[in-house]
Amino acid sequence: MKNECLILGGLVPDIYYRISSWPERGQDGFLSGEEVKAGGCAVNMAVTAENLGVRAHVVSCVGNDGTASMLRDYLRVHGLSERFIVPAGEASGKCFVFVEPDGERTFLTCKGAEGLFPVSLAEKIRKESFAAAGVTGYYLLNDDAELIMDVIEDLSSKGTQILFDPSPLAGEIRPELLERMIAVSDIMTPNLTELEILEEVTGRPKGSLTGGPRGEGGWAQEEKTGGRERILIVKDGAEGGSVFHGGAVFRYEAEKCHAVDTTGAGDSFSGALLYGLTQNMDIRRSVRLAARCAAKTVSIVGPHGFWKPDELAGTEEGGNTSDE
Repeated sequence: MKNECLILGGLVPDIYYRISSWPERGQDGFLSGEEVKAGGCAVNMAVTAENLGVRAHVVSCVGNDGTASMLRDYLRVHGLSERFIVPAGEASGKCFVFVEPDGERTFLTCKGAEGLFPVSLAEKIRKESFAAAGVTGYYLLNDDAELIMDVIEDLSSKGTQILFDPSPLAGEIRPELLERMIAVSDIMTPNLTELEILEEVTGRPKGSLTGGPRGEGGWAQEEKTGGRERILIVKDGAEGGSVFHGGAVFRYEAEKCHAVDTTGAGDSFSGALLYGLTQNMDIRRSVRLAARCAAKTVSIVGPHGFWKPDELAGTEEGGNTSDE
């Protein structure tokens, strides 16, 4: 399993509703088009990695109800891994997704079995090895976050490259756990708001993670055990983002597309980066691929979609061998 990746995060159904506009607080409004899809950051990442051609294993407990059956059926139908999906005695959680006409979305989550992380699951993971592992910030909000963190550090010590996607709720992660997560990560992918949250929660001066506009002296230059390099990718939505690496910084552009649903775009970006880690891909090429995968996800309804690499126009995977 060395060339495969592991993704630590909850597996939940996304329950979609379309809204034309938000009502004023205390007033009424309408929803339309209820649709249920298998979701959660981890499965969104996994689908992109699998689309590109690497085996990805989602880590999650599932409940004791019909929702869990639906989720497992979904994995089987699409050939996704169930190796680290384990049953639990609680009901499944769910995420309500409200999508506006321009594709913007709002999430409200009801937590359930996906928030559990039993010792038996931890031991099962520790028996395996992986080229890369993705961690969503949401997963570190679980009651068993201490054990999750222990497993992540164990994976890193065995050579697994760790990608950390902080999530909008990064500020709710316990400061000591967040500090450990930052220390063990090889790649971090916050957006601008999440970057400020990481610095605030851990007591760092503003701008210290990036090292300033030149990327000198930031987190990406801090020494990591084993001499592995660090990469900080700060996302800025439609404006693209900045990559801090090796004492320097470069910009990447967002891929232009017709946005219909922004759900899962960041997850798809991370899933492509995990693929790049398993292939020892150059970071510039990996980031360009990630941006195109995010655009592909934004152009379809739902948190992820199933497509082939040659559908990514303009990339090596899409038939263009140019590196520009």
